[in-house]
Amino acid sequence: MSLDEIELGRPPRAVRRLRRGPVIGAGATVLAVALVVGGVVAVRDGWGRDVQPAPQVPTPTETTSPGDAEYQDLPVWWSPDLDQELNLPWLRDSPLPREIDLTAEVPHLADSPIERAVAAFAGPDFQDPRSVVLVAPDGDLRRLDLTALEPWEDATGVPHSLATPSMLSPDGRRLVFPQHGHLSLYDLATHEWSQLDARGAETAYVRWQLDDLLVLPRERAPTGPLFSVDGVPSGRGEIAPPQVLDLMEAMRNPYGLERAIDDGVATRSAQSWGMGPAIPIRESAVYFAGPAYLVVTGGLKGSSILAFMTGIDDERWMDAPPVAGWLDADTVVYESVAEDRDLLIAWDVDTRTFRRVMSVTPGWQSSFARLHS
Repeated sequence: MSLDEIELGRPPRAVRRLRRGPVIGAGATVLAVALVVGGVVAVRDGWGRDVQPAPQVPTPTETTSPGDAEYQDLPVWWSPDLDQELNLPWLRDSPLPREIDLTAEVPHLADSPIERAVAAFAGPDFQDPRSVVLVAPDGDLRRLDLTALEPWEDATGVPHSLATPSMLSPDGRRLVFPQHGHLSLYDLATHEWSQLDARGAETAYVRWQLDDLLVLPRERAPTGPLFSVDGVPSGRGEIAPPQVLDLMEAMRNPYGLERAIDDGVATRSAQSWGMGPAIPIRESAVYFAGPAYLVVTGGLKGSSILAFMTGIDDERWMDAPPVAGWLDADTVVYESVAEDRDLLIAWDVDTRTFRRVMSVTPGWQSSFARLHS
């Protein structure tokens, strides 16, 4: 089975929360600023590469890591914080438009069909969205009407989300929406709706496996029944992100979907994780300890960690910025969400190069197809 696109996510009904209060986590080692923003300036070209590298501030702690710090013998890199993100250069060649206003007038699919999408956004109430805005490969927007779908609740009365991070298939040709006892699927190529009988399986946590298979795990379960998009049972599917850190089980909190890329030489995987581990941060007086983080595994360089820098007074969402996908085998994209903005940020793995990819109207549930060709 190909590893081109593997997905794992937290329960889609999880509600984004602002990080305002104290954070539980061990104290972090204080290291010096190593990013090229926030008082230390570097000149960059249009691709975000350092033409005049930033001077390095001596660190009070010795490390053999190629990154900004080290944790459990793995290199740790520090992300830009919310203010620094706004000053990042734009990615020059991107499969996504730089800005999207999801509240603007958008042509409906029925009037102007497309056969594939690279991103989908549902909201502002993604438990009961009225429509989904789709981003076509050329950057044009389309709207899919969802008024025929039924909002539903679990046995305890908690509403499930109709729109989830897994709503768009990896190839961008289908959308899936959980319903009570079945899945509703929309095929962009045929412009038709269909239903998949779940045969008693839980539907709320549906995940794509490859381009045309769906796994239906229970909440936080690593496996579940596997179905083709035609509704044919296909055994069981397994979804479990690589575990590279030695942590107690309570600190293993994957967030969002695992994304993988196979460039023909090696497979690289990226997964975001919630707060907790004592990963070193840039300045303990400025940023929350025990940061949320992203782990990249595989490839010729092995595993590395991107620690998300969140200022004590910031309004970044409590959950970790989820991985949106890979642009190529060296560039991963994550979604940084705050109260007033939703930015996609590209990170050149194992470097200090970050670039803005897209700015989106905040507050909507996002889902992405493969961003790499």
